[in-house]
Amino acid sequence: MPGREPEPEPEPEPEPAPAEQVSLLEDDEGRMHLRNLSAQLARTEEEALNLLFLGDTNRVISETPMNQASNPNPNPNPNPNP
Repeated sequence: MPGREPEPEPEPEPEPAPAEQVSLLEDDEGRMHLRNLSAQLARTEEEALNLLFLGDTNRVISETPMNQASNPNPNPNPNPNP
């Protein structure tokens, strides 16, 4: 229709703030505590899927000292000279 203004574009959703790194702590009595970890309740399938997507987006995969110590290859030299 002439004279009709176009509908405004929807504003993009803000990017989630970067998650703080989760820390594993042990207290004086040997109990383990996780810092910067939260539990979320999903009341619907849509909420659960959104939380799964958010968790996957925030997931960080990195090497740890244990990764270096546990080499799955028992022979570090694949071509030994007999």
